[in-house]
Amino acid sequence: SGGRVNRRMSFLLRGFTLGLEHQLITQRPKWTRLKEAPPRSGFFVWEQFTSLRDALPPHARVPVTIDYWSGMRWGEITSLIWNQVLLDHRRQIVRIALAGADTKTSEPRALVMGGDLYDVLRTWEETTRVTHPECPWVCHYEGHRLKSIRTAWQKACVKLGLGTWTTPKGKMVGQRGYRGALLHDFRRTGVKNLSDAGVPEKIAMAISGHKTRSI
Repeated sequence: SGGRVNRRMSFLLRGFTLGLEHQLITQRPKWTRLKEAPPRSGFFVWEQFTSLRDALPPHARVPVTIDYWSGMRWGEITSLIWNQVLLDHRRQIVRIALAGADTKTSEPRALVMGGDLYDVLRTWEETTRVTHPECPWVCHYEGHRLKSIRTAWQKACVKLGLGTWTTPKGKMVGQRGYRGALLHDFRRTGVKNLSDAGVPEKIAMAISGHKTRSI
């Protein structure tokens, strides 16, 4: 994409600038920034989210629920182990803790929430304890760490009218091409949910892991 090329070129041009400053080179190449697509602004409302979650297989409902309520990065969600999730059944809340080594920004974070997030994680924890008691991963498929739900996600979005196939005649999902709602839309949704609930912006950004307001 134009945006990705621009960002990579900015690092390269910075290198040329440093070379000029240290008299290692004599000139810096000219570069005209490519046109970038406008920032994505999609997010999910509650009715869309619940319909989409119901259309997903059980193992895929857990990560999208965490994402919807927290805005956490996908890699942070799929790397969660049960030791990082504390379910307080008396108060019906859940605490998800991320160590600095688990986050992109290298800063520890924590989320404490009840309601739908607690209900989903409580049910999934009970199911995992029975079916795969040795599995350490919160997000797993048949006891193995879950890395992607792309196929299930795209099928569900197309079924609900939240996405379309660009080449419908493809025999497999990966051959059909997809355009529509993205998992990354939950990053904005999570922050919006927190903001709508009255959580101060700074705290909402700390929970989701955003460093700037550009979201």
